[in-house]
Amino acid sequence: MNQPAVRFCTPSPALRTVVQALWCVDVSPGAAPRDDWSFMHPDGGAGLIINVGCPLSISHREGTGHDLSGVLWEGVGQVSARFRPLGGQRAFGVRFWPGGARALWGAEVPLSDVSQRLAGAGRPLRVASGLRDLADQLAAMPSGAGLAWLDQWLCNTLQPVSPAPVVSGALKVLPRVGSVADAVQQSGVGRRTLERHFVEQVGLSPKRYMRLARLAQARDLLKACAGHGEGERQVDIALRLGYYDEAHFIRDFQSVVGMTPGGYMQRSRAAQIVSPVPWS
Repeated sequence: MNQPAVRFCTPSPALRTVVQALWCVDVSPGAAPRDDWSFMHPDGGAGLIINVGCPLSISHREGTGHDLSGVLWEGVGQVSARFRPLGGQRAFGVRFWPGGARALWGAEVPLSDVSQRLAGAGRPLRVASGLRDLADQLAAMPSGAGLAWLDQWLCNTLQPVSPAPVVSGALKVLPRVGSVADAVQQSGVGRRTLERHFVEQVGLSPKRYMRLARLAQARDLLKACAGHGEGERQVDIALRLGYYDEAHFIRDFQSVVGMTPGGYMQRSRAAQIVSPVPWS
């Protein structure tokens, strides 16, 4: 199987507390259609796509999807998205750490409101026009130079924003505890206070983040099994991650990723894709 036409780039040290990775897709206009798909998986981090070529065809569910042109704020995804590289596609992307995108939009803008603000509701966002200028600049550059330019643009544009202590604490605790109630108990604040701050600063509820973080751990464990030909059994992974049984794990995994854990492991074994973001 061909490797997807995706190039990943580790951000500059100054960006690494808020940006997971930069990426680009650059497919020659005359390239033959590819049979393989790439999957962009949710992990609680938000994404930004700047498309400067032919529309990208991205599907979030079997049979549903949309073509992307220009600048797209993905927000915090809830399910895995499928992408198929086709001739003439050129795009650049940024994947932020959970809560990291506040450095782009500003501390005063709740991440849960960004999509509405971009659509014209409320006060304009300070970097909206800058993103359109950035897209024009990237369109005139080859992919390598474009990634370097995007990195520098982010270094010049992002404004460091520290999350509220209750949010930073919850981001660390939620992947390890059994329920949001456990995280609330450790946070020292009420549940509604935690949820309000978390939604504003991360873009989704603590419960949904905990689910995505748990499934991200599952994907890592399944890829480890695929890469070494051994590892924990599927049922052991389910119990280790706090699922009631294997059936609940399979159902939850498939509802988000779009395939069973076994199917994901088989695909990882065949593709052997290595990237610094949840992309496979």
